[in-house]
Amino acid sequence: VDGTWMDWTDWSTCSASCGAGIKHRKRTCDGQSGNGRKCPGNDLHNDFCVEAECPAECVPDVDGTWMDWTGWSTCSASCGAGIKHRKRTCDGQSGNGRKCPGNDLHNDFCVEAECPA
Repeated sequence: VDGTWMDWTDWSTCSASCGAGIKHRKRTCDGQSGNGRKCPGNDLHNDFCVEAECPAECVPDVDGTWMDWTGWSTCSASCGAGIKHRKRTCDGQSGNGRKCPGNDLHNDFCVEAECPA
């Protein structure tokens, strides 16, 4: 039985009381069993939000939030060992808020096919 997405939850509160912030919502994949397919797509949805404009002298300190990873690139080799990568962006950081921890680039090994001798 293939999985089916349930409804999205309500949006979270905005991470900033004024200026740009991040909000998110979630959903669950339900009913998948046996060799049925999992639900396609992501279970987390992030978006920007602005509750109110901030006074110029009062920019809030908002920590950055990682956005979703992009899909994997194609393998750098058509046969034998190669490298693939994916990227993500850190958005929403303002004032003295912290930048996102970790890396914005993820590399991994890949093998598309064995090379002929």
